[in-house]
Amino acid sequence: MPTRIKNFGEPRLPKNNLSNQELIDRITELQKTVADCPADFSTRSELATLLEQVNKPEEALAYWAEILAFDPKNLKVREGVVRCLQLTTGPANSTGKRELHIAAVYGTLDKIEEDIIGTRWINVTTSLLHEDVFRVRVRVGRKTEVLRGIQEIDFSEIYTHEFAEVTYHVIHDGMLEADTIYVLPESDRRPDKTRNDNAGGRGT
Repeated sequence: MPTRIKNFGEPRLPKNNLSNQELIDRITELQKTVADCPADFSTRSELATLLEQVNKPEEALAYWAEILAFDPKNLKVREGVVRCLQLTTGPANSTGKRELHIAAVYGTLDKIEEDIIGTRWINVTTSLLHEDVFRVRVRVGRKTEVLRGIQEIDFSEIYTHEFAEVTYHVIHDGMLEADTIYVLPESDRRPDKTRNDNAGGRGT
């Protein structure tokens, strides 16, 4: 029987004045809780906050992103994501006249469809920081640089130099599974990556 996703509400505040060993013990305890109940988002938020305290922003970012994908308007969770991204990628730079937000796009996998000429698209429900939720199309078949490995996708509506973060969620046999990827637009790939330009399929 599928597990019902809990109402996560506001992120749970961690306990204050914990020693280093107490922090490690608490993180271990919370990780076990998340493994047993993946849909417990209040536990994820406490775990993410504690991971920030022990200087593990990349691990914390993964937990914040999973919560944000289900609650994109939660300001405290957004702030956690931005804090971690500032530590892992540095501050965003402006391109032209448009000021960029760190972590431009968040989303959860909606569906895959094929258009009349046979191009396959992933439709992702997304939210820009401080803006309304909308949908963006991700083309299947062009190789794009990803911070953790390579994925065969490419965004059609993000700006130059913006990182795009997308989290895919699936509930399978009552367990919540998630995979978060971080991508750059095709035009922003480093020169040493250009040899792979045609590896993932034909562009438009």
